[in-house]
Amino acid sequence: MRMIKEQEDKFDVDSDWVMPQLTDLVPDGGRLDQQVRELDNTYFDTPGAGLRVFGITLRRRVGGSETGWQLKVPNGTARTELQSGSRAKTLPSALAKGVEGLLAGESLDSVAAIMTTRTAYRVLNADAELVFEIADDQVESGPPDGESMLRSWREVEVELGPAGKKQDLKRARQLLEDAGASASTSRTKLDRALTPTSGDGGASTVEPGTVGELVAAYLTVQCDVLASNDVGMRTGTPAVHKTRVAARRMRSTLRIFGDVVAADPAEELNA
Repeated sequence: MRMIKEQEDKFDVDSDWVMPQLTDLVPDGGRLDQQVRELDNTYFDTPGAGLRVFGITLRRRVGGSETGWQLKVPNGTARTELQSGSRAKTLPSALAKGVEGLLAGESLDSVAAIMTTRTAYRVLNADAELVFEIADDQVESGPPDGESMLRSWREVEVELGPAGKKQDLKRARQLLEDAGASASTSRTKLDRALTPTSGDGGASTVEPGTVGELVAAYLTVQCDVLASNDVGMRTGTPAVHKTRVAARRMRSTLRIFGDVVAADPAEELNA
């Protein structure tokens, strides 16, 4: 199993949006390569959305060098991606161990099929190292059997490469926004393909502009940390301290703001 840190920006664009000229983003002595990839993805989750509610996605991908299984877990403003090159249709044991704590006794089933035609623009430096990749994705999604596609959209992703720096990501973001792209309103393609879960947005069930909204958003962040670190500790990441901190923050918040949370769910969460 391979583990990488993924730093990317996502953008929503119209179907007739025009990609701007990218040559100004190429460093001196570098070059711009273009590739077209067909990516066939099957996403997996529990009936209760035990992964997606925390922004975690598990998929099996078929498509050139990216064929295999990928588990993506939020990591602050970035994501940690755990990859297995297995071509088997059954989940590799290392990834199965990683999501075990999120299942809560439920089964792990296929929940969506997402087909992506990706035009990838790869910006390389003078040493032929990847600075970043801009992916222009034409996306179709439907039920996991793949027999019909129910939704379609276009989106753009910018992912930082090994030779890239945050300022490179910032320059690419500015160029795309100047061309009319807007920051994505969905965390993942799966969120866009499926009806949003109750956890999306954290404070969506409370009145805006209240203390309750702030408390709900803060608790959501701590829950996300617990879920992400649960995967991390099961796959070898030393995350015990950060997990304990998140648990303490949740318990103290539930205690101090007990008058703005529902008593029974709060007690269950605390336990």
